[in-house]
Amino acid sequence: MIKLHGNESYTVVLLHGGPGAPGSLESAAAELSKRLGVIEHLQTQYSIDELISELHNDLENFRDCPLTLIGHSWGAWLSILYAAKYSEDVKQLILVGCPPFEKRYIPLILEKRLSRLSLHDKDHFIRWLEEIDGGSISDEDFKNLQSLLDETENCQTESNEHLEFDSLMYAKIWEEAESLRDSNALSSILSSINVPVCLIHGDCDPHPISGVIEPLKSRNVNFELHLLSKCGHYPFREKYAKDEFYRIINDAVNSS
Repeated sequence: MIKLHGNESYTVVLLHGGPGAPGSLESAAAELSKRLGVIEHLQTQYSIDELISELHNDLENFRDCPLTLIGHSWGAWLSILYAAKYSEDVKQLILVGCPPFEKRYIPLILEKRLSRLSLHDKDHFIRWLEEIDGGSISDEDFKNLQSLLDETENCQTESNEHLEFDSLMYAKIWEEAESLRDSNALSSILSSINVPVCLIHGDCDPHPISGVIEPLKSRNVNFELHLLSKCGHYPFREKYAKDEFYRIINDAVNSS
């Protein structure tokens, strides 16, 4: 499913994170559409292959020229998987807050998050993560988890959009995604990427940027890194980084 923003020359596709967090890029779509034609893609399927097929079908009427895919968090991985299969449809990739491509970097994420919580909150955080991984988290616990995630992932955000979260989609898609990462299949797929890659990453993001750039380097992927100061996992919501975030994207789209 897609939502269209801005003028009718649609050249940019936004892929949200989660998995299971449609609407999380709505504010980014609105801001980018002031200068660009934006396709906000809302994921509805429950397997990675189905998500790739859904994206391909939803973009059928917009493939007159290659498109720029902007993926946030899990959406960055989805854009990589799509570009590996349909490189002729992709002009460039912009990966925002990309999670690490290899399993060996994962302990650094939890370590960084837990270091930002009190002892009381750490216990709740771990329990709620286990619940969401199992696809059984309650609405109330999800809201509480989201609050702690915001605390551990962000620097100083100006807004916190209300999200409808699909916990079943998260559990099913993330199980597949973790398997791809843990088996090194995800990092191997990077060798198929033959389009320019732009990385936008916050210096306060708990996802280690080394887990992104080192696998890209080892697979000889052409990329450019923009590390934003005073910025967490959601640069489009960060008080001190969002203007630079939008400038980087506009420059990347207009110069490619």
